Amino acid sequence: MTQSIYLNGSTISRMLRSKCTIGALLALSTLLFLILPLTSANATQTPTISNVFLTFHGSKPSPLPQPPAGKTTDLNMPSGAQLYIYGYATGGAFPSWGFKNGQYASATNQAGNLAASLAVTADYTNSFQTVTGMQNTGGASISDYSSYTSSYRSNSAYGAPQVSDTFTVQSSGNLVVVFALGGLQECMTLTGIPGLRTDAPTPQSVGGTNATHPGIIIAHAYLDTGFYTITENTRCSQSIANNNTPDWQADLIAVFVFSSANT
Repeated sequence: MTQSIYLNGSTISRMLRSKCTIGALLALSTLLFLILPLTSANATQTPTISNVFLTFHGSKPSPLPQPPAGKTTDLNMPSGAQLYIYGYATGGAFPSWGFKNGQYASATNQAGNLAASLAVTADYTNSFQTVTGMQNTGGASISDYSSYTSSYRSNSAYGAPQVSDTFTVQSSGNLVVVFALGGLQECMTLTGIPGLRTDAPTPQSVGGTNATHPGIIIAHAYLDTGFYTITENTRCSQSIANNNTPDWQADLIAVFVFSSANT
């Protein structure tokens, strides 16, 4: 007898004789195993953060009679990632400008100068211009994600003691990346997120035990579903008077939530 079997719109004809039915069925089962797609659920890739860097340029600030010569700072990371996040913070005494590629957020101090800036881009190179005497630059690359959300908050008040951002994680195991920047701050810490791992911490002083400095912290965590608030603290002492130049200070924090990618 002749039996027709339909697979994905194609007809496979087999002559199955009663005396060899078992052999024919075995052959057919082997064929099905080879050509039918697997029906198991798709696997997922966990988003990753890599190539984290933090570089300080300059020294402890002091009042200057005139701005230093302007310059362009170039930043480079290895190619091949899906996304690149760049940040820089300055001493805040003189003007600076946003990133060439992917400018995302910034904080301006009470002196009217840009004190911190962030960029998000697919470019593995970036640059910015500044006439300040010192800057902290940092960055990280992100891979293996399907989509992401981002949010940021800034504080440009006199002395800027802290800034907080509230965000949502919609799927368990999402990668949360935090960039915290402080223009000419006394110290920097992050609070509010369980299991937060610091990838690139700013030294607590530059040029002396109690020196103020432009700071950056890059950190990440894999979080469960829920609402979270993270706080960037940039005040070690209790009084603004203990800070050298509060009108040069400003805070900026940004949170990026990356969802897993199907493979």
